[in-house]
Amino acid sequence: MSPRLTDLIESNFVRQHSAVIDVIDVVAVADPLAPSVVQSLVPSAAIDQAEAEGMIVIDTEARVVRLAHPLYGEARR
Repeated sequence: MSPRLTDLIESNFVRQHSAVIDVIDVVAVADPLAPSVVQSLVPSAAIDQAEAEGMIVIDTEARVVRLAHPLYGEARR
């Protein structure tokens, strides 16, 4: 990933609450994760906020939590 693209993605993270960043970091490590795993590691309110901000997607049919964009994980790993 180019430094310019990394900077662009990171600028989106800067605007996020630290709890949302925690959610992103957890999901980035092993995307996708079962919702129960994410809930055991970070507060439910942070998960809800991360979803509302468009940083994660909760797929209820597949029962997984994913980053909204794969480059989010690349930038955080």
